[in-house]
Amino acid sequence: MHSVTVPNEYFPCLHDDIHPRHIPAPSALGTPSKRKRIANSHAAAFMVSLICLALGVLTIHPKIGWAWNLGFKYQIVAIGLLLSMMGKCTDHVFSFVFLLVEARFGQSHLQNFEAILTSSPLGSKVSWIWRLVLSLMVVLPLSLSVGYKQFIGGTAESNFNSSKTGSYGVDFPHIGPWEPPVDSLYLLLTALAPFQATTNKGKGPYPQPHEFPVAYGYNILLLSDYSAAVLDIPSNEYISDLQAQLNSPEEALTIKADVDGYLSSFDASFTTKMATDDALWSSTMRKGYGLGTIELYRGQGGRLGVTNFGGDENNQMLIGLYYNSSVFGDMHFYSNASDPEALRFRSRAQMYLIRRARCRGEWRLNLTGIFLEHGSCDPSKEIDLNILRVANMMPFPYDVLPPLLQIFSRQVRSTEGGPDPAWLQATYSVCAAVVYWARGLYMFHEPQTRPFEPYESKSENLTLTRHTLKAEPALYIILALHPFLVAVGLMIVLWLHGCMGVPIGKGFSFVSILSGVDAKDLHLIQGAGLSGKLR
Repeated sequence: MHSVTVPNEYFPCLHDDIHPRHIPAPSALGTPSKRKRIANSHAAAFMVSLICLALGVLTIHPKIGWAWNLGFKYQIVAIGLLLSMMGKCTDHVFSFVFLLVEARFGQSHLQNFEAILTSSPLGSKVSWIWRLVLSLMVVLPLSLSVGYKQFIGGTAESNFNSSKTGSYGVDFPHIGPWEPPVDSLYLLLTALAPFQATTNKGKGPYPQPHEFPVAYGYNILLLSDYSAAVLDIPSNEYISDLQAQLNSPEEALTIKADVDGYLSSFDASFTTKMATDDALWSSTMRKGYGLGTIELYRGQGGRLGVTNFGGDENNQMLIGLYYNSSVFGDMHFYSNASDPEALRFRSRAQMYLIRRARCRGEWRLNLTGIFLEHGSCDPSKEIDLNILRVANMMPFPYDVLPPLLQIFSRQVRSTEGGPDPAWLQATYSVCAAVVYWARGLYMFHEPQTRPFEPYESKSENLTLTRHTLKAEPALYIILALHPFLVAVGLMIVLWLHGCMGVPIGKGFSFVSILSGVDAKDLHLIQGAGLSGKLR
């Protein structure tokens, strides 16, 4: 290996015959300057942190368009960047604050200054207080970067303009590319499933009066104990078009529109009169298409009976769960009003009027389906009555009774002679409307019936909801923490500079430390040239 010899003229102090005081002094590197109370860079750091705070608030506030435009994915990126920038501002100010504190209140150890300047709490011979403080400064940005990601589950909304005009009608949603059969049995089972699931949960909890109307599934609306509606829904073509405009499974459209619907209403006066007026009962049975009953298989001789018939202005339906039947199993049919089984049904039968009325629905649509969330109906606005006046639009007992068996079997009273379950009247109301809707939808697809023509809603409103960060107070605190710390740091600087007169300027560094070292004391750090360690 070759050795390298460095000429002594580069280090004149190494000549034995030259005394150090005879070595010519180089030009001074340091430039004295007047100490400022607040350095420009510190003021700039405070302004940058405030700007980042303002941008952060705009990014997460749900009522401002930024949150909706960015969405959760880009909110995470934006807030992470802003917190990182504010963290740099905090580090810049507090590194100087710590130098002032050490110079004024500490022992001005070289090891402490080194730890502060390098932001390293693991340095050699650093005092425990500075290890703790500097460790906290390292942990702070890490904690904030983890903390803000915990605020998931927020939403932001904005008006949405569809590329196509909305169409509505008597329909049911298809499941992806599969088109299920338009069969009244299938329609009854699927439409009633959400309502049945609710009524089967311990026969409650039953809605409180202030909670009506209550929505179930995609089209059922329980208006009150004694009234329900089955709303027309957006057509499948319109649903598919809207779903194609959604960018992710997390996005959802809120659809509000005036639509038509099948409305069932309990006729209390007719029901009461029919129970005691034999002539009215006989004439009612003569107008009907026969009483059909089915056993509920829950004991007490419980059976469900239905019969429907056309009236002068409205379609009507008698439905009732009665007890102490003398027949067992399967379905049975009666046309004689004096038959003992018909009379048992008469004592419990409920008369419902079925008509078409104007309603307003609110649906939530995403990539997986459509769900009715809210709605209301105006019984005074009857429309499209001819749909119900066609004879084959009325449900047949063979179609109605088997699907209703499952839902009404849960409404059999728990003890003989005991009270009816709370859900029984509401179940009458819902089922009366649903069976007419299912029959009508089935017939609209039959060749002998004119198809139902979809219509446009004149008051449609679309709102697109996207998932965002949840703008809770704690998230705003996380964003404001760095600007708050910078402001506190600047106040400490003003106090130590202005009131305490600490003689350290913004440019304090290792050069400042070296400039203060007395040449005769250099032997104190002898041996640390390579290791950097001090005793």
